[in-house]
Amino acid sequence: MIVSSLSEIDQLIAHTTEEQYQDMANHVRQVGYLIRQGYFTKKVLIDTIHRLLTC
Repeated sequence: MIVSSLSEIDQLIAHTTEEQYQDMANHVRQVGYLIRQGYFTKKVLIDTIHRLLTC
């Protein structure tokens, strides 16, 4: 969800359905798990090493 100004937040939240909220919460849990496992850090390091070795 993106807003242009803080004044839009109340309306955005008021029009968010339970299904939309649950979908966002599930995505947050998935990304949180990847962050806690170090996935993104490992990926950057592996991609960097691969790039260095293939140049």
